[in-house]
Order: sequence, then C-alpha cells, then structure tokens
Amino acid sequence: MKDDEGYSISVEKIFTEGTVVMGGEPIPDVTVADIRKDLSNVTTTQQLVDIYVNVHNKFWYIEDEVYDYDEGSVEYQKIVEIVDEWGALMDELAEKIVLKADEEGLLALNSEHLGLKKRIEGFMKKYGYRDGMGWWISFSD
Repeated sequence: MKDDEGYSISVEKIFTEGTVVMGGEPIPDVTVADIRKDLSNVTTTQQLVDIYVNVHNKFWYIEDEVYDYDEGSVEYQKIVEIVDEWGALMDELAEKIVLKADEEGLLALNSEHLGLKKRIEGFMKKYGYRDGMGWWISFSD
C-alpha cells in the first residue's frame, strides 16, 4: 500500500500482529443443507468446533456481499436470504460451542466487556484455533 505521498506503507502499520486477511471464500460451494447433513454425523467436540469455524468464517466472508446489490433488488433479496440462513446456523452452532466450553470449564465469565469470541477463546485454543482478528484460524495455518 501507499500513503498519501506515494510511499510504501508497511503491513504492520495497517494491521495488528496476528491479523489474517481472508483471501477467498471458506468452504465455497457448500450449502447450509450440506452442513446440517454433516452435523448429523458429528460425534466429537473437535468435529463440532471444526464445523463451527467453517460456518463462522463463511458467514462473515459472505455477509459483505449484501452491499454489492441495490437494496430491494432481486439479487439483494437473494443474498440477504443466503446470509441470514448462514447467520442462523452460525448462531445455532455458537450456542452449542458455548455449552461445550462451559461443560469443560473453558468459558470465560460473561461481562459487558467480553464478546463471544473472547469468552470462548480458551476453548477454541484447546481445539486448535486462534482469533485472526475476525476469523478463527487453525494454529497449523
């Protein structure tokens, strides 16, 4: 990137350490129905966490597409429905994750200053994920 005078700007000056920029849609060509089918086969907490991560990341990636269309247009309504469907699934899975984190004693106490991401951070770490400033990222990535 360049600053106002045309000089290069270091990435470190724009993004805090640990920030991940999503370069492509997570789980492209996967539908909510596909995920619901996969959920019927979940037998471990790791599998649940992995699915939650994919759904969370996909929702926040596609959520921005709503702004690509004129409000009220057919295209706008279609993408809103898709985003809403992924959002509902993400919320449903988040509830399950919170319950699991609580069962394992890894759910941070609720306070007005802690959002969901901070409340489940320790739990997610146990299952191999870190916060990439908006995305759940595998430690192996």
